[in-house]
Amino acid sequence: MIFTVNDECFAFPDGREFCTNEDYSLKYYINHKSTGNIFDHVLEDDDRILISFGPETPEEIEEQLIELDSQIIKGWITNRHKIILFIIIQTIFF
Repeated sequence: MIFTVNDECFAFPDGREFCTNEDYSLKYYINHKSTGNIFDHVLEDDDRILISFGPETPEEIEEQLIELDSQIIKGWITNRHKIILFIIIQTIFF
């Protein structure tokens, strides 16, 4: 499964997209630090990346980061760096 990610949108192969708009925002965090761009980051051992979409408060983001920290990192990916990607997609159903 290949995702399309940029600074404004997170898109799934099936066509679902989560894009920053006036009500919701796409946010990236690397090791608890907010960043607008995850693409230039050089992965290092034990890096943790949070991609979050929604109207979250700073307190809710902190809860997501704590949940991310509780996850066990398993295995290796290309270039022998460990990483966990924790994605929070918050959707509202009417």
